Amino acid sequence: KYNAIELMRNRLKSKPKTSDDKSDNNIDEINIGLLISTTWLGLPSNELTKAHKAVVIARDKAYQEYLKYFKASIQSIDKDLETSLLKEERWAICWEKSINKIQDLYQQYK
Repeated sequence: KYNAIELMRNRLKSKPKTSDDKSDNNIDEINIGLLISTTWLGLPSNELTKAHKAVVIARDKAYQEYLKYFKASIQSIDKDLETSLLKEERWAICWEKSINKIQDLYQQYK
């Protein structure tokens, strides 16, 4: 059995390119989600115009920029979490030392 993605990829690979696709030399393939194709199944003609290709490319570029921002944000959050955990651990150690010191002082004066 084939999954849906494999079937769509096979279907898209079997379609011949049109003259519009051949004239657009700088855009050979467009990444549409998990598929790499120059066609889009939602259009009746199954052909992408140059405007559609430009929109998909702009969308992909914006997504890649957001992905970089998101990964940087996650790294920043992880770093802040690590710092907070380290501060918490230091505080707990100091608190324990303070409690021990108070108990020692109490034992000395008893």
